[in-house]
Amino acid sequence: MKLGFLKKNTLILVLVATALFAFYGWLFYIVKEKNIKLSQASVNLETEQKQGASTQSIEKIFDESQEEIDLVEAYFVEKGSIVDFIEYLEGLGVRSGVEFRIQSVDETGDNKTYPNKENLSFKVLAQGDWSAVFTFLSALENVPYRIHITSVDLKKGGGDIKLSSGVLPISGQASPVVSKNTWRGDFSFEVLTFK
Repeated sequence: MKLGFLKKNTLILVLVATALFAFYGWLFYIVKEKNIKLSQASVNLETEQKQGASTQSIEKIFDESQEEIDLVEAYFVEKGSIVDFIEYLEGLGVRSGVEFRIQSVDETGDNKTYPNKENLSFKVLAQGDWSAVFTFLSALENVPYRIHITSVDLKKGGGDIKLSSGVLPISGQASPVVSKNTWRGDFSFEVLTFK
């Protein structure tokens, strides 16, 4: 009887130990799966945080750079503001004290150095005393735009400002009085515009 009781108890103990071992294995498997899912979620969260930080960093750089972007864009004449640029040039003439005329404005096509930009080619005439003509040239060289002066022709004695369209000079006189001290400057230059 004792032997049968011992066998029975041993069998029960073996069955309980096997059940506990199986239960422990099942719990270990569940915890391992949860750890894998938690690890994947942590990696995903970290990746999203890095992407969010990168996006915020890019937005911050863009916001901080907006002033510089505006300065660079101001370097070019916008298509819609060509008339404003021409008025700006006329203002330079008035402030310099010269009789000023724009002889021609031409689109010279694509710019090879700056993609998506075009060149506008200007030929202008400025007439006045040496100081005024030189002041105009200096002002033209220092306009706040990307400008390339292609030719400068200065002549003493000036001559009448020849108007091809019959437009009167800024002063309203049909032809300015020319004196020995009158200088004439013919200037050609290109300015960049957005396409």
